[in-house]
Amino acid sequence: MLVVAKTARFQIDIRSPSDPASLGPAKAQPGGAKGFDFLMRLVNMDTGTGGSSVHQIYNFPRGISISKTLSRWPSDFENQRHNEDDIKVYQDIHEDEMGGVEEDIDGYGIAGKLWEAAIDLGTYMRPSSKVEMDPPCSFTSRNEKSSRTVLELGAGTGAAGLFAAANMDSETGDLVILTDLEEVVPLLKKNMQFDLDRRKTKGLKRAEVWARAVPWGDKASWEGLRDELGVSLVGPEGGREVTHILCSDVVYFPALLAPLLRTLIWITEDFKGAEILISCRIREMAKEAPFWHAFGAWFAFEPVIWRSTDSNIGDGVWKRFGAQDETRIFVGHRRAETLGRNNKIGNMSDIDLLTTWRHESFEMILLMEMEAD
Repeated sequence: MLVVAKTARFQIDIRSPSDPASLGPAKAQPGGAKGFDFLMRLVNMDTGTGGSSVHQIYNFPRGISISKTLSRWPSDFENQRHNEDDIKVYQDIHEDEMGGVEEDIDGYGIAGKLWEAAIDLGTYMRPSSKVEMDPPCSFTSRNEKSSRTVLELGAGTGAAGLFAAANMDSETGDLVILTDLEEVVPLLKKNMQFDLDRRKTKGLKRAEVWARAVPWGDKASWEGLRDELGVSLVGPEGGREVTHILCSDVVYFPALLAPLLRTLIWITEDFKGAEILISCRIREMAKEAPFWHAFGAWFAFEPVIWRSTDSNIGDGVWKRFGAQDETRIFVGHRRAETLGRNNKIGNMSDIDLLTTWRHESFEMILLMEMEAD
């Protein structure tokens, strides 16, 4: 099947396989699967602080100095935006439309930092009236009679999910579920309460918000949450339908890439129409590319671009959204031809999941960016 991917600036043909297996084994991995296996083991050996838990290993990596983004979001928000074009994108957003979070890097490490990608993802979900986004966020074009259920993976401070909640309403049945490791759930609950108190003081509404432990790659944890939503093994039967999945700066440690992908596959097998919104900063291409190659085999995705619609503040030229923070936002959906093939990954090793099936979407997106520049 041939799919034509279009944006306002680009049009390019992307081959969509009838079966992920038709893509064949990975060919572009330096050193092949063995080389990637070595890389994953190396990262596992070099990230921990001496603790044995996943939380200690990945949220407190050795040799990384983490500084605060903001002391409190959104009160310091405008003071942090120094780039003129950047301010033009954000200036029309009133702080009441944002969720509120506090950072706690000392207590939670990486999970306790408010990353720039979360701010950009929140802005995409409620952009300035002076800009146009492509693709437009489905948050702003939904059927007002239907409720939304938003699931954030690796939520950390909960910033992206709470931003979504601030633009939703519990009275219409909207729900946001913030998920992370069990050790991070207290931070999520703390920020949920901080945001709720702040909004009550100002008389503002938001969606209902839950905090749940869903470690990536832990199918039992996901199935427990799915059951809590009232969903049977054959799909929603009067239960909630997950409409959006948020992922903010979650693609980093190689050893976590396969568990993240597994979790996304499980969720979208149960909720086939869920839209995935991923914001990320590519820090080390060699380490992160395997995820995007494998992700593209299961999910069709495209980058978000934007342009100003006010001639007084911009040139109207389409640009990659998030470039001001060196981030990217991708919008994706499960490839229909992969549905029902969830059982193929059950006994697969993490290495095989990341290297057996590939798609060239990611390379094509990067090439389009190079041509645009």
